[in-house]
Amino acid sequence: MTRTRLLSLDAMRGLAALTVLCHHIEREYSLSFGFPYGYMAVDFFFLMSGFVIAGAYEPRMDRRMRLASFLAVRLKRLYPLIFLGALFGLAAAVSRHYGQQTLIWGGVSALTIVPLLWSAEVLFPINIPEWSLFYELVSNLLHRVLRPVLTLWVVGLCVLLSILGLGVAGWKLHALANGWSPGTFWGGLPRAFFSYFLGVLIYRLTSKGWLRIPSLPLPLPMLAFVAFVTLAGVMGHRVPASAYWLVGVAVVFPIIFLFVVNAGMPKGFSRIAVGLGDLSYPLYAVHVPLLVLADPMVLHFTGAQRIAAGAAAAGAVVIIALLLNAFYDKPVRRMLEGRRPDPAPGPEAQIAAP
Repeated sequence: MTRTRLLSLDAMRGLAALTVLCHHIEREYSLSFGFPYGYMAVDFFFLMSGFVIAGAYEPRMDRRMRLASFLAVRLKRLYPLIFLGALFGLAAAVSRHYGQQTLIWGGVSALTIVPLLWSAEVLFPINIPEWSLFYELVSNLLHRVLRPVLTLWVVGLCVLLSILGLGVAGWKLHALANGWSPGTFWGGLPRAFFSYFLGVLIYRLTSKGWLRIPSLPLPLPMLAFVAFVTLAGVMGHRVPASAYWLVGVAVVFPIIFLFVVNAGMPKGFSRIAVGLGDLSYPLYAVHVPLLVLADPMVLHFTGAQRIAAGAAAAGAVVIIALLLNAFYDKPVRRMLEGRRPDPAPGPEAQIAAP
């Protein structure tokens, strides 16, 4: 992949993580400023992940990169911040006076990336966003297992079967944005697989030169992404949530993504893109526990003061995420990868995360 393309994906990862942060700020602090559909950014993460993993690792898979080796590479990339998110989550759970059983089982679940399917309202009560990292790893493993037979047509078949699975989930669960709770666990599989394998398909088609679109300055597709996500909040309940999600994930996001991967980098914007890329995964991995820990300071206020306090909490979380990237995540990954280097090129290996 070209440096410009990698930087464009970095910028979108950071923007998607900030979108999820805004969504959770609204929910955690009972605020409303246009991001009730911010959770849709998770599906954009799945789309980007399929694209990047296909580009970075399929050649290595073809050279007999074993399943265990591939899983080890992915865990080196993802687990250091999953571990830290679990620790922050346990601190947040203690601050909320969770029961002993929730702390024990929730802690084990968060640390082992094994969802609680039997005793919780969400799959990962200690750090709720971990549900998407679980599905990310499942999608990665399925990709590796299928790689020997994963021709272009088989990738298309995976996308088609995922659409059928989404239809069944919509019929049975009366929703499409599933996967975060035990009751919707199975519905999360077609949700993740659809966007992930669509990302693989887009990579295959663009690498062959079969998908060509005009090159726009990167800020334009980024603005289009934010506009679509926030438009639903402006429209309120005039559009059914599942219909809006489906149009976004199946039509709007792939089009925006195509413009992202073909975007031009305006002068001076590359530094912003690098910063957004550095911010993305640490922010996503730890933001919910940190927001919960800030509850007493933010919820003490009402009205405009709560908005200001929430903005201050968000700023603090962003700063903490950047510090974690520089002083925890990068050093730990360098230490882990020093023992067995990631066979993918450095930039691609780093970007292959939410």
